[in-house]
Amino acid sequence: MPALAALVNGDYDLLSVWTQPDRPAGRGRKVRHSPVAEWAVEHGLPLEQPLTLRSPETLRRLTEYNAEVVVLAAYGLIVPRAGLEAVPLGWVNIHPSLLPRHRGASPVAAPILAGESATGVTLFQMTPGLDDGPVLAQEPVAILPDETTGELTDRLAQVGAGMLPTTLEAWRRGEIVPSRQDDERATYAPKLTREESLLNWSDPAEVLARQVRAYNPWPAAYTWFSGERLRVLRARSVAGPTGPPGLVSRDGETGYPAVRCGEGTLLLLEVQGAGGKPLDGRDYLRGRRALEGAVLGGQDASAPKSGS
Repeated sequence: MPALAALVNGDYDLLSVWTQPDRPAGRGRKVRHSPVAEWAVEHGLPLEQPLTLRSPETLRRLTEYNAEVVVLAAYGLIVPRAGLEAVPLGWVNIHPSLLPRHRGASPVAAPILAGESATGVTLFQMTPGLDDGPVLAQEPVAILPDETTGELTDRLAQVGAGMLPTTLEAWRRGEIVPSRQDDERATYAPKLTREESLLNWSDPAEVLARQVRAYNPWPAAYTWFSGERLRVLRARSVAGPTGPPGLVSRDGETGYPAVRCGEGTLLLLEVQGAGGKPLDGRDYLRGRRALEGAVLGGQDASAPKSGS
């Protein structure tokens, strides 16, 4: 939406808006428009929602718009070579990392997991490869100490949208010489999975704190407590006593649940029990006193085998 707003507010003739097909969402699983699709309908713009960009019909529709350039942001569908070659200035992709670092499906979470202090936004001309096209512009962005993937995504989206007007105009006037990426410096950010979001209390607390941030909002870091999933939405690593990994005590200074790790202690600042709403860790501890003295982790025989 920030990129779309930048295009709408700029001096552009926006020909069409393309977004993913409508899908069920919410508790009722009702089929609904995405925010991008809703905006296009409200403003009377042609809306395209193909299942794939590979079909001859979809490519014909794309060509018929006679577009000068296509701007892509978090679209999620593979663009075939024929589609990339259908417009004179190609496809400009807004990618939330400083390429060639963190190509792939989770470029915002990857630098948080790696403990990096900065990331950025890259505008590049798409090619058939994976995020390996020539760079048109880059903007570095510092990662805040407690920032989650969701929060960082929102900031990077605004930065990318702000880069669009000047980059597109310079690209159109031929004032940008695309910079080839150094493939030898490339790193890859694979798609996040639910399986990897289970916290291993034998790991250092600093590593676990980064995982909590990186997996917020999805898939959400979690542990097992009393046979149920306990999501850990916010946490902070601190120095602490050694002991059995996963052992919970009450932090004397802050009152938060304090979980002993392989190295250091993790304070649970915000958690969410099964079927409950997100709670301040202190409130959760007051409501579930059995948490203090419990050992988190593993999966009880009584625990559900699947689900959220």
